[in-house]
Amino acid sequence: MSNKFNRYLCCKSLRPEELATFHSLCFKNAENTFSKKSMYQFLINSNYRILYSKFCLGITQVALTEAEILTVAVLPAYQNQGVGKTLVNDILLDLSSHGIEKVFLEVASNNISAISIYNSYGFTSCRIRKNYYRTENLDAIQMSTSLQ
Repeated sequence: MSNKFNRYLCCKSLRPEELATFHSLCFKNAENTFSKKSMYQFLINSNYRILYSKFCLGITQVALTEAEILTVAVLPAYQNQGVGKTLVNDILLDLSSHGIEKVFLEVASNNISAISIYNSYGFTSCRIRKNYYRTENLDAIQMSTSLQ
């Protein structure tokens, strides 16, 4: 479940402040990042799954046979090099191995690279959330795919 970029670290060794800082480095807009308090909840709650390497971070929330990808974050220096696509692949493999049948996510309507990756894994648009990213005046596209 890894390649030369994504050698995932054990979550037990992670600190919330590390994850929050890392996550903020991956995005230009602070509105799109999770706080230290949120990261703490992700680490202690068994309904969340985290894949983290020194290049990327993926967090999912699981409920029975469904999951939501909460973030796919890649450091800017490694964007557009296949790291994000590998991370999405690894997230879906991980979720599938745990019996997840349906996966949801939201993506900014101008994030063409991410939308392309999600489409390549069978995600389709199910709803538009108008002006979801208020500071950027952007819509969010809700997408889903089946892992069956």
